[in-house]
Amino acid sequence: MTMKLIIFTTTAAVAAITFAMPPAAAAAEGWWLEGGPVFRGDMHYQVSGSSYVQKFDLHAAAGPLVAPASVGPSDQYADRTYDNGYVKLDAGTLDPNAIGGPGKTWNWAYDASSQLNAQSATLSFAKKSGLGYHSAVAGTASGGGDLRSSGINLMAGYSIYKSQRWTIELGFGFQGLWGQTSSFGTSSYQEQTGRINAKDSYAAAGAVDPTYGFPLPRTAPGGYVGTYGGPADGPSAWVGGYPVIGNLPDNRVSATEPDSVAQNDINYRLSTDLYELNLSPRVRYAATKRLCLHVTPTLGLAVVGLNAERTESFYNTTSAGTAQLKSWRDSQNGWQVSFSGGVTAGVDYDLGKGYFVGVFGGYNWVVNPTQVELGPSRVTMDASGYVTGAVFGRRF
Repeated sequence: MTMKLIIFTTTAAVAAITFAMPPAAAAAEGWWLEGGPVFRGDMHYQVSGSSYVQKFDLHAAAGPLVAPASVGPSDQYADRTYDNGYVKLDAGTLDPNAIGGPGKTWNWAYDASSQLNAQSATLSFAKKSGLGYHSAVAGTASGGGDLRSSGINLMAGYSIYKSQRWTIELGFGFQGLWGQTSSFGTSSYQEQTGRINAKDSYAAAGAVDPTYGFPLPRTAPGGYVGTYGGPADGPSAWVGGYPVIGNLPDNRVSATEPDSVAQNDINYRLSTDLYELNLSPRVRYAATKRLCLHVTPTLGLAVVGLNAERTESFYNTTSAGTAQLKSWRDSQNGWQVSFSGGVTAGVDYDLGKGYFVGVFGGYNWVVNPTQVELGPSRVTMDASGYVTGAVFGRRF
């Protein structure tokens, strides 16, 4: 709103001066033409939205990282199956009237003698979960930056009033800027994959036989293999019979063993074109015989083109290297017609015989932003920015 007020006020003031001049004061000086290179900077773009990885809920593992279900809760009686044995319920575990009390079981077995700590009389079991993922970063695929562009500026004008030092002119301009690019990259999602290794230990002193010691592992000849019925199922494979341990582990330690890191990479490449036609009244002041200062407000129409490309890849990194799991590519070209306005100030130097050179600078506003949709993302560009340039011209 402030920009519109500035443009309107400046233009209105120039128009008022022009039409308020009496005819006798007017001294038309004729047509003039000028042109030269122009540079526009500080055009801002903003990217918002999500990613394909998040949209499609893609992961490097089949499911979330969870503790192995087969070991059961550590504070409740349950059948527990490990990678190196089992500790399950037997016929008397849940019976409050069982000999020795509830919570005991002879339905257990282990695989290796290394699981037994004879010094502390404890028996350890371990169970590793399946491969799962844990989200470490889940954000947005957003970002922004500035675009710069260069091109050509052309203007034609006619002097409608002239005094000793002041001149008022009515001008028409064209500005064309092409193909400057900007790029940036970001990542919106990262996850870690791995397995949870649950380790349970049981007090095993009660399973030591005075004659035969601690039962042998089930993998050894004559090793102990517990059953649900115990003695009711017949003689034990181990000479010591059916020793019991508690069904609840005395200690549980869970640790995550990492396997890989998976994440997405998103890259944007943007380029812009701008074409503008404008009405440009100009007020000149002759500072010296050859040096002239001027201010030029502009009102016009701008056609803004935004070409945007987006690439996204989802890859997984393990100790063996990096593998791409999925990739996507989108491109879009959008155009927007908008009202524009601005104001510049400049200085011209008279070379003689009607020729002159000059420089100018100022700011130009484009009312409406240009937008394009790129898959799950949106790119918005504001083509407003500062302008600067040089001119070579001639008065006729």
